[in-house]
Amino acid sequence: MALPAFIKDGIDLSISGVGGFQCLHYLSFRQKFFESVFYCILSLCGIFWALPKLNLPFNSSLVSRNLQTKSILLCVHCIVFGIEVGFKFATSSFIWILNPCHVLTVIQIWLLLADPSELVTGVFRIHFHMLNGPLLALLFPVVNTRILPFETVVYYLQHLLILLIPSLLIDQLSVYSVEPLLDFSWVIFSISLQVLYHFLVLQPMSVITMVNLNNMLCPAVSDPFAGPYYRVIAMTHQPLLILILGKIFACLVLRLRGSSASKTKFSCR
Repeated sequence: MALPAFIKDGIDLSISGVGGFQCLHYLSFRQKFFESVFYCILSLCGIFWALPKLNLPFNSSLVSRNLQTKSILLCVHCIVFGIEVGFKFATSSFIWILNPCHVLTVIQIWLLLADPSELVTGVFRIHFHMLNGPLLALLFPVVNTRILPFETVVYYLQHLLILLIPSLLIDQLSVYSVEPLLDFSWVIFSISLQVLYHFLVLQPMSVITMVNLNNMLCPAVSDPFAGPYYRVIAMTHQPLLILILGKIFACLVLRLRGSSASKTKFSCR
C-alpha cells in the first residue's frame, strides 16, 4: 500500500545517511534480526526487573509553584514544534516525526498541560532519562537535509528547549520530582522502553520506507563509530551515557537552582 505523499516523498534518499537502498543493506538481514532479538529480550528483562521497584510517592497537594513559567514554556515549545511540523509537511518528510526527539517534545508538551498525578511524575522520571538524545543532537548535529530558511535554526531551538524544560520544571516538592540518586529502577525502565521503541517501531518503519529513522539502517554522517557494528557500539555506550547523564543532570540542576533536595531522599553528596 502506497503511503501518502506527505509522509516521505520529499526525502532525498541519495543524501548520505538519509536512507535508500545502500543504507538499507548497510547491515545484513541476519545481523539486524539477531541484534533485534538479543536487545529486545534484554530490554524485556530490564522492564520485568524494574517494574516492581518503581516507586511513585504522590501527594495531591504537590503542584507546580511556577505556573507562569509553565505557561510560557508551553507556548514557546508549541510554537517551535508547530513550525517544525510545518516544515515536515512542506518538505513531504513527515515520517521524521517518529524520531525520538520529536516524541520527546510531544511528551514534554503533555507534561506541561497535564494535571498533577502519579502518571505525570512517572512520565517525567522516564523522560528525564531520555535527554541523551537532544544532547547528542546538539553535539553531533545532522542538518544536511534541512534546506528551507530557518529550518536549521528551529532544529537547534527545539533540542535546546528539550534540555531546558526539565531543568526548569524539576522540583523535589512537586510532581516533577526525580527518584533518589541511588535508585536505578527508573533509568533501567526508561532505557528498556527506548530500546524497544528503536527495534520494534523505528527499525520496521525504516525497513519499509528505506528512510534511516534515528540511524537504525546505517550510521549518521557524524557518527564517529561508523562501521558494521555501529549499532552494537551504540547499544554499549548509550545505556552507560543514559545511566550517568540523568543522575548528573538532576544533581547539577537541583544544586544550581538551590532546590530543597536535601529535604528529600535525593542526595548529591
